[in-house]
Amino acid sequence: MAKNRVLIVDDQSFFRNLITTTLNEHGFKTFTAKNGAEALELIQTQIIPINLMIVDYRMPVMNGLNFITFAKKIFQTQDASTIFLTDTADAEVVKQAIRIGVDNYILKSNISIQVLIDKINHCLTQSK
Repeated sequence: MAKNRVLIVDDQSFFRNLITTTLNEHGFKTFTAKNGAEALELIQTQIIPINLMIVDYRMPVMNGLNFITFAKKIFQTQDASTIFLTDTADAEVVKQAIRIGVDNYILKSNISIQVLIDKINHCLTQSK
């Protein structure tokens, strides 16, 4: 069985490294980018589609909402499930994320390995 391919987009190296290490230990193939523009360049070089994107909201160059909007138009990520990783509980931001197709979200202040894995598994199960 092929590994699920996960793109992690976050400008904070702590969160990128935490998520990457956790997912690699759970058998996922991971790709990382520190902002939306870098992530768009990365996904356009991929031949095999990405199954899941974990995307931070606040990033320099291109925020998470703009990145997801563009990524949903690219073959490699158009069908990818999306988890929005944010440090804000702003209801308007969450509504906007849902409107553009985000499947779930995690508040950075509440992140735990178990919650992360549960939400990833839920998203990947729902998309099959």
